[in-house]
Amino acid sequence: MAPKTKSPKAPTEITSIRHKKDTRVNIPTEELRDFVAEDEKAPKAMLYPRDPSLDPQLVWKGKDEQDAAALEVPVVPIYIQEKVHPQALVENLRDTTKAGEKEPELTLFNDFNGMDDAAFDKKVDFYHHDQHWSNRMILGDSLLVMTSLAEKEGLKGKVQTIYFDPPYGIKFGSNWQVSTRKRDVKDGKVEDATRQPEQIRAFRDTWKLGVHSYLAYLRDRLFVARELLTVSGSIFVQIGDENVHLVRCALDEVFGSENFVAQINVQKTGSVSTGLLPTTVDYVLFYARDRSLLKYRQLFSEREAGTTTLDRYDLVLLPDGSQRRLTAVELEDPSSVRGRRFRYQSLLSARPASGTDVREFSLNGQRFTPGSGTFKTDRSGLERLASALRLSHVGTTLQYVRYVDDFPVVPVNDRWESIQIGTELTYVVQTSVRVVERCLLMTTEPGDLVLDPTCGSATTAFVAEQWGRRWITIDTSRVALALARTRLMGAKYPYYLLADSPEGVRREAEVTGKIPPDYKTDNDIRKGFVYKRVPHVTLKSIANNPDIKEGMSRVEIDSAIQRHADTELLYDKLTVLATRMNPDLSMGDELLKKTGAGNLFMVFGEPDIKISATDDNGEQHLTVEVKGVDVYDPTTGQIRSSSTDDIACWFIDTDYNGESFFVRHAYFTGGEEPYEKLKRALRAEIDEGSWATLYSTVSRPFAPPETGKIAVKVINHYGDEVLKVFEL
Repeated sequence: MAPKTKSPKAPTEITSIRHKKDTRVNIPTEELRDFVAEDEKAPKAMLYPRDPSLDPQLVWKGKDEQDAAALEVPVVPIYIQEKVHPQALVENLRDTTKAGEKEPELTLFNDFNGMDDAAFDKKVDFYHHDQHWSNRMILGDSLLVMTSLAEKEGLKGKVQTIYFDPPYGIKFGSNWQVSTRKRDVKDGKVEDATRQPEQIRAFRDTWKLGVHSYLAYLRDRLFVARELLTVSGSIFVQIGDENVHLVRCALDEVFGSENFVAQINVQKTGSVSTGLLPTTVDYVLFYARDRSLLKYRQLFSEREAGTTTLDRYDLVLLPDGSQRRLTAVELEDPSSVRGRRFRYQSLLSARPASGTDVREFSLNGQRFTPGSGTFKTDRSGLERLASALRLSHVGTTLQYVRYVDDFPVVPVNDRWESIQIGTELTYVVQTSVRVVERCLLMTTEPGDLVLDPTCGSATTAFVAEQWGRRWITIDTSRVALALARTRLMGAKYPYYLLADSPEGVRREAEVTGKIPPDYKTDNDIRKGFVYKRVPHVTLKSIANNPDIKEGMSRVEIDSAIQRHADTELLYDKLTVLATRMNPDLSMGDELLKKTGAGNLFMVFGEPDIKISATDDNGEQHLTVEVKGVDVYDPTTGQIRSSSTDDIACWFIDTDYNGESFFVRHAYFTGGEEPYEKLKRALRAEIDEGSWATLYSTVSRPFAPPETGKIAVKVINHYGDEVLKVFEL
């Protein structure tokens, strides 16, 4: 959400950023399932040919049988269950309605898809018309979902980056959380075993042969994932040391070893001891769809005390012009240094001298030779370096003086240390925000599409939303999606400045020192944000600088150097425009294979709902109260009535049209407070009583629906949900 304060008395303006130039095909909602054409509803088989002539490959049990035929995946439809517009939820809470004006949360849903004014026959002509883009959260098997996205919804070759975080090992229970309330999951404990049919099937069908099934499961999904990627796209696979060597071989087989980019070592928050050498890192395998066409943006990190990136700058130029080495205290606390830190760097090139290369150079009456090699620049370059006071000597060797502020950052490499510390976990196997953030910032730009086949707590979606990327996330776990839904609907992000906005154009001109272009801005997020810059002064830029003359003062020299210095964009350091979160939360029974009668499962029964009407000065208002739920307990085989304690969250569509479920009211009764950060941002405009209603089992009053119907959706701590429609 993007706050803009117009005046001390004006309410904070809540806006949202739309991906205006991106669309997606129209797909059916659950309500319009019966209007799907039979040929679209019936699953078609998609064949992905296997090529055994690729790189050297692993062999596992059952692989020969799999390779005897192409990978066959049914292309099934995906049905939209609900649509969320976070701006509507905030506006609903805030008292912005003027007399005689329609409720703002109702008007915000107008033309949600861009087809609201279309004829009904066009609305139900699915997969043939484009509509507004909306981010998506999908319940189902990632293999089926990705195939449907590629073949049925036309997203083949449209995904820029995939972040894939499969289970690290082959233990069933330790990888899935059975309740939103319990994150401490032990493998082998009966009470921690999932009862969700999707996950039971996933375990039975894809884990019954241990690591053999694991590799078959992984390879099939990598095949389909590769089809979704653009030619400049990339995939990141997060894995532990138990299977990293096997997973890398599988990636080589699918993507080709020539498209391997890096194996990133990510430091864990703690070490795992097995009685032998403790392990301290997880791995992220980075592959390109085509390495020669890979979209890549170099990231940088600040130099830090205690590391060689900063500690090697162990000399200081004091204000009086004298030099000395840093003390131990100054090395430990860089803020205590009163002067300009620098270090010496060799001027010698390993290339043998030839032709007009400089064989001798004099500085302050002392002659220096490069030995059998040569200097890194020619004579005029050396003279400019001397005029810029960038040459010195150590013994008989001529040295280049390099200041720490010449380039105050260092490129991020394949060792990522201390970036998981301080992460607040909501899911049993939650990925660090910083890990995903770096991966997406390296390989995507605002407006690009990101996909996560293993949603978990929706870290990938959370990060993509913050940085203006479109996203789709998938999971077989209802618990994971219940947690993810809560996390995303209550998220508050910084207000980043769009480059394609009046403010952004002005700020860009300030940063670059250039006259801003004269064009009409359109708030197009694909044109990016206003990024911070850092100077990148190099030996070459000084040696080739025509503005440096002998006899210039140090201030004049530094100014000339800065004018000709290169700059690096800091893609993770922005001028703090918010990006919109507008997921349609989707699931479809067609994506879920039925399991045998012997499976344990949770049936979430009918909620007990009470609707009350009140008369306020002649205007009627309605309130909804959730009083409890009936739940089938698989451990006893009994149906039990329970209180509202079993409810994680519940939603109301206060003007249900029978075509789509719009979340116009959202309430979170599970003990979490997802709106806490938003509450702090808007604390002056919404009183405590209004915030408290977000965590209540009784809704806020709302006007009677124009459609004559409302719909209530209730979700329990196991992720099970039920929708009930009321005609009024």
